[in-house]
Amino acid sequence: AAYFENWSNGHGFEEAVLGLGLAMSAIICGSIPSAAQSLTDFDMNQAKQEAEVDGKGGKRSLTTLQLVSVLKPYFWPRGVRNRAKAIGTWFILAVSKTCNIMAPLYLAKSTNALQDGRHRDACINAGVYVLIKFTSSTFKEMQSLTYLTVQQAAYIEIAQTTFVHLHSLSLDWHLRKKMGNTLRAMDRGIEACNTVVKYLFLYLGPTIVECLVVVMVFLLHYKSALLALTVFVALVLYAHLTISLTLWRKKFRESTNKHDNEFHDRATDSLINYETVKYFCAEKFETERYSSAVSKFQKYSVSTQDLTVSMLSPQWQRTLRRARLGVLDGRASLSLLNISQQFLQMGTMVAVMIIMIMKGSDVGAFAAVQAYLIQMFTPLNFLGTIYGAVVTGLVDVQNLSELLAEDPDLTDDPNAQHLQLVKVELLLA
Repeated sequence: AAYFENWSNGHGFEEAVLGLGLAMSAIICGSIPSAAQSLTDFDMNQAKQEAEVDGKGGKRSLTTLQLVSVLKPYFWPRGVRNRAKAIGTWFILAVSKTCNIMAPLYLAKSTNALQDGRHRDACINAGVYVLIKFTSSTFKEMQSLTYLTVQQAAYIEIAQTTFVHLHSLSLDWHLRKKMGNTLRAMDRGIEACNTVVKYLFLYLGPTIVECLVVVMVFLLHYKSALLALTVFVALVLYAHLTISLTLWRKKFRESTNKHDNEFHDRATDSLINYETVKYFCAEKFETERYSSAVSKFQKYSVSTQDLTVSMLSPQWQRTLRRARLGVLDGRASLSLLNISQQFLQMGTMVAVMIIMIMKGSDVGAFAAVQAYLIQMFTPLNFLGTIYGAVVTGLVDVQNLSELLAEDPDLTDDPNAQHLQLVKVELLLA
């Protein structure tokens, strides 16, 4: 103001320009903290809004009902032929499980007939037993063949739905997206839908139902509440032991996916922007960032396979620390799991045999109960692997649901009419 006052009083123009420059410098220097604070406030508000999208500090994802609708093609796909195959799959599965439950009853009849000297009846019932077991195995294979076409159709439908949805999103989202992260989430999510439906609905669910039906057979057919209770408790303990050794992998799997997306994203962006990296001589910087992401991915990937000390009791933790053992080998944890499973299986069989002997049951019932136990525990041997695959699939499906939950900025009105194209001919005289 003083310089401008001197200029207005007839002094030099240079002094006025110098005064204007000093004034602008003072304004800029004085406003930098304010601008930085405003930018920080904006970033904090934006992060807060993003964190409050789902009320839990994460990205917004689909609801359970919407997620089920995404998996709908696996149960009710497009096309009459595919729908007939989907219905046939469940029918074949029901027949296979029914035969599996009925077979030991004929084994008991054959054993009792053999003990009584009725060799003809023993041969007939033994043949029926073998025929029913063969039918169960055959229908199980038929289920896989029948459902293969349904899986292919559902995979194509979900992939198409995801692809169309990504193209419907706004330009702003595509400018902000991370290409590597998006592609990995889309590929893994679509593949995970296959895994979840295959293991959860076609393997694990029917196996649990079969185990419960066998418990009811022990209770109603053999009229032994103690026998049914013993087997039920053994199954619960077996499932709890197996799941408790694999449940902790979920958090490591989420971190593994995060760092997997990170290092693929960095590799993709760095290679796409090859010219920019070369212009700024940033090869070393990009290599260090990529190597750091790969190292983090490998760290969490190994944690997914190993048994950490944090899973164990405080007493065992102190023992391992004294022995300087931080992590048990993954094969040792797998051996521990197998030994524990076999211990429960053998213990259950011994308890069941004692119950049947004390009850005074016949030889046929004794053999049938053992056959039931073997049938129940055989598929449960893979419970840990299946549970881990299901948990991994659910994490990948969750990542896919975050993509599908993105809403486009502009959408057509539901009652909008289709654009009518009119053919116009232009005649030039």
